Amino acid sequence: MSSIQKLNGLIAQLEQGGDNTRLYAAKAAFNFKHSWLEMAQALVEAHAANRFVEWGYDTFLDYCDRELGLKKNIVDKLMVSFQMLQQHAPQKLDQISEDETMPSYQALDYYARATGELRIDGCPPSDAPGYDLSPELNQQLYDAVFEQGCTPKQLKERFDPVLRPKSPTKEQQDHAKKTISTTRKLLEQLDELEGISHDTIENTRRAVTRLYEEMDQLLTDLDNVLAAEQDIR
Repeated sequence: MSSIQKLNGLIAQLEQGGDNTRLYAAKAAFNFKHSWLEMAQALVEAHAANRFVEWGYDTFLDYCDRELGLKKNIVDKLMVSFQMLQQHAPQKLDQISEDETMPSYQALDYYARATGELRIDGCPPSDAPGYDLSPELNQQLYDAVFEQGCTPKQLKERFDPVLRPKSPTKEQQDHAKKTISTTRKLLEQLDELEGISHDTIENTRRAVTRLYEEMDQLLTDLDNVLAAEQDIR
């Protein structure tokens, strides 16, 4: 018996007469395990039924937005992620157990984008690598998502350098952004320092302010260079 089935049985038992706190916890656990899967499946089924016009909406996305409060971006991710599970690991939908690694929809969406899976509008993802993955790389990515349960952050750190290598200009832009963020925080903290002479604080403020201004100008220049590079492509 899967953990979902056990929770179902427990909830039914507690609803007949049990501790309310325990019932609340059991329902929360059940909803947590099913949260995105249930929503994604409901969206896929509603889209397939194609009855949103009967319900008073012009488009499926209009229905999702106005009735369900879901924007296109999240609808797209949920539906594509659910389709990824159906296509590549249907066994995970058949039985959710404590021993089964269930990928997050964000991780599945990363996999879909990396492999060029069409989005709900029928178009390929704008950030697809632009080439077919090698069998070896595809297997590594599949294992990381479906078997190892890697988080989106872990996937980006591991695969982005291969799938979406940054140009030298982009690397410099990222470094500039981090530097600006650090100098901004330092400027904010200078007023809170105690036990430091006024002259030291003021000298530091002037130096850091100058660094901030120069880095901000550098970032503007880099943005223009990147925009020009995009136009060339």
